[in-house]
Amino acid sequence: MSITDYFMSIAVRALPNALSVQEVVDSNLTWYTENPEFTPCFEKTVLIWIPCGFLWLTALLDAYYILNSKERNIPWNILNISKLVITILLIVFKFVDLGVAVHKSSNEEEDVFSADYYAPLVKILTFFGVFIV
Repeated sequence: MSITDYFMSIAVRALPNALSVQEVVDSNLTWYTENPEFTPCFEKTVLIWIPCGFLWLTALLDAYYILNSKERNIPWNILNISKLVITILLIVFKFVDLGVAVHKSSNEEEDVFSADYYAPLVKILTFFGVFIV
């Protein structure tokens, strides 16, 4: 079994068929070309879900350490305030991204797949978790 077949089998098992009609892994785009690229479906699922899942797991650990620390109060400073402002802006941008996907699907301008809805939602939940922790 080649590496491409191995990753293809993982992708097919990990991603349900209803998620996207696009091919998750296309060997001609990734391996057999001068300029390798991932497919849009792969970019909108695997490359978003894995880092967000990692952040969710580490946020649980961070929340545990904060709740069990003796000094829970974190003083307000420019770093904390800038983190909150940037996170709020990212949440707003992802809501705009979600709105664009809904608008495209309502006008039937182009095909809108489930991954186009899930990617902004996963990012919104992740940014909201970052905002809270």
